[in-house]
Amino acid sequence: MFNLPGRAQTIDSYFVDMPAIILPGLSSSMRLELTEYYKSEGRDSIRNQFGYNVHLFALDTVNGYISLQTASNARFEMKTLLRNDTSVVLAVIRTVCGPVCSSYIHFYDKSWNELKMDLPKLSNRDWLKNPEEMVNGEKVENILRTSFIELTINPLDNTVEARNNSVEYLSLEDKITVRTFVKKENIIFTFSSDGSWKQISAI
Repeated sequence: MFNLPGRAQTIDSYFVDMPAIILPGLSSSMRLELTEYYKSEGRDSIRNQFGYNVHLFALDTVNGYISLQTASNARFEMKTLLRNDTSVVLAVIRTVCGPVCSSYIHFYDKSWNELKMDLPKLSNRDWLKNPEEMVNGEKVENILRTSFIELTINPLDNTVEARNNSVEYLSLEDKITVRTFVKKENIIFTFSSDGSWKQISAI
C-alpha cells in the first residue's frame, strides 16, 4: 500500500491505500495512476488486471467522494464521513447489475478495519403498501420474494438513497400483478455524527 509521508488524508489517498481485496484487479499503483492522471490531465480510465476498463466518474476531494465504473455491470463508490470525535468513517458501496442492480455497503475506519456499523436493513416489505394483502390467493410479499436494492451515496449531504429494483426481476405477468401494491419512492438515510443512520424520507 502507498502510505506516502506527509500526504494529507484525502479521499484519493484512502482510495490508493485501501486493501486490494476491497477492489480486486486494481492494484494500489493503478489506483494512484488513475487518480493522479485524472487530477492533472483529466484522463478518466485505466485497464485493470482482469482486462476491464475502469472509469473514474467523480473525484471530489472537498467532500471526500469517489465513484467508478469497475466493469460493464459494476460500480464502486466511497465516501468519507466524520463522527463527533473527529474519527473518520469510510463508507464503501459496491453495486452489481446482473441484470438487476443490487448493492452492498460496508464501513471501515481509516486503517481499513471494518466497523460494526449497519445501515438499517431493508427488504421488499419496506416498499409494500400492505405486505399481507392477498392477490389471486397469495400474499403480495410472497410474489416479491427476492430483494434487489440499489444504494447510492450523495457526496454533498452524506445521505444514502435506496432504490428497490425487485419488480424488474419478475415476469411480465407478476409485474402487472404487484405494480399497484409497491411504493415507487426511494428510501433515504442520513448519517449522524454520532455514527448512526436515520431515515429521513417519508415513504
